[in-house]
Amino acid sequence: MAKKKILFVDDEPHVVILMKRRLEHVGYEVTTAADGRDAFAKAQKDQPDLLVVDQTMPQMTGVELCHLLKKEPAAQKIPVIIYTANTERGIEAKCIEAGAVGVIYKPLVAELLILIKHVLDGEKIDWAEYTA
Repeated sequence: MAKKKILFVDDEPHVVILMKRRLEHVGYEVTTAADGRDAFAKAQKDQPDLLVVDQTMPQMTGVELCHLLKKEPAAQKIPVIIYTANTERGIEAKCIEAGAVGVIYKPLVAELLILIKHVLDGEKIDWAEYTA
């Protein structure tokens, strides 16, 4: 069975290195991008099975990237998880309205890995587990 492909997007190099290693260790094929523009191009070209996107990045936020992806026929069906340290009021609603399948807060790496598996396996997500 082919490995599921994840595009991990974050502007902090140490986060990218850590998450790429963790995701590959549990069996995913991982590509990375350091900003939303690069991620948008890679998503269209590579057609990953999932994007995990930091919300707060220079040039383009995760919400802005979601909006762009959902308008692009070649990428609109790719699920997006927003992975963020941003705790501003209403951020979850903004992300979901933009087309993200969910939001998870840094540094919950173990929870992110579980969420990724559920999304890629096509399982229904009980968001109470992640937002409680």
